[in-house]
Order: sequence, then structure tokens, then C-alpha cells
Amino acid sequence: MTAHCWKKEIYFIFGVRKPEDIIFREELAYLEKRHANLRVWITVSQPESTNWEGPTGRLSAESLNEAVPNIQQRLIHICGPGPMMDGTKQLLLSIGVPQEQIKMEAFGPPPEKVKPATPAKAAPTPETVDSPSVEFTLSEKAVPISADQTVLEAAEDNNIEIDNSCRAGSCGACKVKMLAGEVEMEVEDALEEDEKTSGVILACQAKAKSDLKIEA
Repeated sequence: MTAHCWKKEIYFIFGVRKPEDIIFREELAYLEKRHANLRVWITVSQPESTNWEGPTGRLSAESLNEAVPNIQQRLIHICGPGPMMDGTKQLLLSIGVPQEQIKMEAFGPPPEKVKPATPAKAAPTPETVDSPSVEFTLSEKAVPISADQTVLEAAEDNNIEIDNSCRAGSCGACKVKMLAGEVEMEVEDALEEDEKTSGVILACQAKAKSDLKIEA
């Protein structure tokens, strides 16, 4: 919008966990200084142990009203993980923003998970099981993971929450730290080189090649 010299007011509202999660921070500051009609409002939900002096907490009806004057009259575009977009839309509706003024961006719905039919057979004995396991350290759970499962799918099957959105390896919402083990990923577009070398993986793409230990 700024590149096309949009003349009307633009409010950019950005919610992150920690200050280091603010992507394009310098570019946003530059654009705000250059364009008098742009207002950047960033809130940090976990400001502890940082020098952040701006707004704190998750987005709320009160903070949205504070950040954007006359928000009920605005056309609003939402982008982010699915649960965040759904929650923000409900907040906007609760403060009187008409539904037709709310637009949501998405990479597409999660692919349907189809499990192939297999004939009934006796449960394998422990000696015949050769499936790796994944330990989710923060959730304190260790579960088996099959060869065709991603780390994200194994987490979801066991009620372990990992942020995700596109499920195609492009958005980076599902980045997690792998503390031990080896995985293969068909797509890793959302990973920087330093993240790859430090053990960060995309949970939606990572399939286990050995026992895993994941920070989730």
C-alpha cells in the first residue's frame, strides 16, 4: 500500500510473543517515518526479561479500540495462524465491526488426512516394533511416530499444541527446535540457513529417521 502511495490511513497491528519475533522491524520503522498516514502498533505478549517498552499482552477488544480509532468503519485484513485469525475475527465482531468488512488471508485448509485401510492382524510384540519415537520435552510426553507421519501430525494425535498454518513448509508458523535425532523434510522453504544448522525444523514437514527429542 505504501509502495503504491496509498493516501488514506493505514493501521498495521502486529502481535508477537517476544520483541525478537518482530519481523521486518527496521523496515516497518522506516516506512512509518516516511509515510505520515501509516501507524504501526506492535504488542508483545511475553515481554518479561526484555527491554520492551511498548504495548503488552495479547490482542483484545480494548487494545484494538485503542490502536485503531473508529475501527468499526475500517476495512480489515487479517493474516496469521488459523486460531489467531479466528480469535481476532471474533474480537472484531464483538466490538461492532461488520462481518463484510473483515477479510482473512489463508494458505489453504489442512490437507485431509487419509489413513489407508489395513487388514486386521495381531498386535506386534515389543521385539518386532521398529518404529521411532518422539519425545516432546515441554509437554513431557513420549509417543511413537510412524514413517508416514510428520512431527506435527504426531503432536496433534496426542493433544500437543504446535502452531501451524499453511502445512506446506512455506509460512514457518510450525518451526520447532529439534534437540536430538534426525528428520527428513520434503519442503523447507521457510527455514533460514542458520536455523537449519541450529536444529530448527518445520513440524509440518519433518518425518522421523530416528528417535527424536522436540522442544514442544
